[in-house]
Amino acid sequence: MIEKDVAQSKRERFDEDVIEFGRRSFMFDENESHPLFLMSLESAGPLRNTIDSPYLRLTQEELESTDPEVIASVKARLVGYRMIMAGNMREASGNPLPEGTSDEDKAEIWRSEAQNNVAKFFESMNIPPGKVKFLLPQGDYRKTHLPLIMANVDKTPADPESKIGVYSKERADMIYSYDEETLLAVKPGDCPIAYLRGMTKKGPIQVMVHLPWTGADSKGSEYGGYIDQMFSHFEVLGIDKASLRINISPGARASSYNYDFPENPLENNPGKELLFNDVKVSDKGGYSCNIDTPVFVRDQLIKYGISEYQMCQDSTDTASQECGYGSNSRGYKSKGKEVNARDIVVGSATDYQNQRAA
Repeated sequence: MIEKDVAQSKRERFDEDVIEFGRRSFMFDENESHPLFLMSLESAGPLRNTIDSPYLRLTQEELESTDPEVIASVKARLVGYRMIMAGNMREASGNPLPEGTSDEDKAEIWRSEAQNNVAKFFESMNIPPGKVKFLLPQGDYRKTHLPLIMANVDKTPADPESKIGVYSKERADMIYSYDEETLLAVKPGDCPIAYLRGMTKKGPIQVMVHLPWTGADSKGSEYGGYIDQMFSHFEVLGIDKASLRINISPGARASSYNYDFPENPLENNPGKELLFNDVKVSDKGGYSCNIDTPVFVRDQLIKYGISEYQMCQDSTDTASQECGYGSNSRGYKSKGKEVNARDIVVGSATDYQNQRAA
C-alpha cells in the first residue's frame, strides 16, 4: 500500500522526473530506430477563461441559452483570441451552427469539418493516410470492471485511397500490428495513450493502448487494471519486455481533473493514492477527488520493471486552461460553450518525418 505522503512525494516529483529521465531515454539515444510519435494540437494562444471566472460576468440566461448567437458570443469570451492549429478531430461535435440547423445537417457538417482537419494534419505531417489504422475505443467508461480487449489491426484492411485512415474492425483499447509501415492512431479525450514497440519471435511488433482512468482503476475486479492486463497480453504475444520502447502521450492531471464519486474511491482501492488525489467529502454528497492517470500509469510501468530509459512521457495537463489540446473534461465543464474537441495521437515504427527530410 502506498502511504499518503509517499504518493504526494511522487506526484510532486513527477514533472521533474519526466523531464530529467526523458532526456536520458531511448528517444534521445537510439537515432537509427527512432519511431514516429505525434499528437496534434487543437489550438494555441492566450489562457482560456472559465465559466465561473468573475470577469466574464456571464448571466444565468447566457449560461442556459440555446441561441446560436449567444452561444457564439460566450464561446468567444471563453476561448479568447486563440489560434486554431490542427483543429478539432472529433466528428460528433463542432462549432455552433445557425438556429434551425437540423440534427442531421449538424452531424454532416461536423463530420466533414473533422475529416478535413484529419486529412490536413496527415498531409502536413507527411503521414500516408492509407496506412493509418485507428483504435476504436471499447465504450462505456462509467464502468470500472473492464477487461482490456486487444485486437490485431493487421486483420483490418487498409484503404490506400483514404485521406483519413480506417478504424479497427473490433472495439478494443489495445491494438497491435506486425507491419512496421502501419501507423496506429487514436483520438483521446483526456486519457494518456501508450505507444510501444518491441520484439517477438515473429519479429518487431508495435502496440497502442488507450488508458482511461476507469481502466487503470481495477476496483479489485477479476481482470486487474489495464497495466496488469497489458503485460498479460504481452506474455501471450511473446513480447520481450527488455526490448520495449514506450512513448506516453499527455493526459488530464489532478490539478484540472476533478471527479465526484458516490463512495470513497480509496475504500476498496488500497494503493491507488496516486490515481485518486485529495479525496474529500463532497458538498453535493458522496466524495470528490482529483484524478491523475499519467502519474499512476508511470508508477505502474516502473513496478513492472520498465526502466526510465525505456519510457518517454509528456506530462502536459490536457484538461488545463493553458494547454492547446482538446479536452473532454474541459468541454463538458464548459456546459457546451467550448467545443468538446479531440486531437490525434499517432505512432509508427517507420519515421515518416525523416523520409520527408530525406
